[in-house]
Amino acid sequence: MISSRETVLVAVSGGPDSLALLHSLNNLKSQLGCRLHLAHLNHGLRPNATKDATYVCQQAQNLNLSVTVREISLPSASEASARQARYQFLEQVSNQIGASKIALGHHLEDQAETVLMRLFRGSGTTGLQGMLKVREGKFIRPLLTSSRTEIEEFTNSLDLTPCLDESNMDRSYLRNRIRI
Repeated sequence: MISSRETVLVAVSGGPDSLALLHSLNNLKSQLGCRLHLAHLNHGLRPNATKDATYVCQQAQNLNLSVTVREISLPSASEASARQARYQFLEQVSNQIGASKIALGHHLEDQAETVLMRLFRGSGTTGLQGMLKVREGKFIRPLLTSSRTEIEEFTNSLDLTPCLDESNMDRSYLRNRIRI
């Protein structure tokens, strides 16, 4: 998934999943022989978004890692537009720093939610396969087989206090209705 001498862009929201990803990769970076760079996009959609960005910067500083933070204003507050902006941002930063991989914090429950969402939307068999651990040779999901419980236990073991996204309880989003 990660080769020696690669630069890995780590997408960090400040939530439990991305913190577990960040700290796991940081613990393994010497063994893997890779360089890490963090990326955080503040969509400005939530009241605590600025606090989350500050927290991610503190994590980067504590781990002596470089970070790119950008704040944007979205034309619409939809989940789809936020996702599109996030991936566009990650691609831009990846190109700017020469990263060959972009690490995402998706985990086992995210995978199940994705499959169910695609099923509800009428996806064919290709859509039902879920997320790939490696997509396009660039996007990697090292935690895809880890459960939310394992991730929370890991962040707790490191005495981390992840940011909590209050919009995860908003039932107007299909993913949240599946999750809740």
